[in-house]
Amino acid sequence: MKAQKLNSSLNKLFRNWLEGFVNSEKSEEEFEEIMAKLDYVKFDRKFSREEMNER
Repeated sequence: MKAQKLNSSLNKLFRNWLEGFVNSEKSEEEFEEIMAKLDYVKFDRKFSREEMNER
């Protein structure tokens, strides 16, 4: 929805965000913060290559 409002694609918005994230001086701190927020995500098995590449 946000991509449509900005007349852009989700992929382009993500790439722009990722570029800013990588070039940020705080990138390591931000990465650790994001990973801490996602700590609740657990998987009960390892995904196959095919499953990880599904769209």
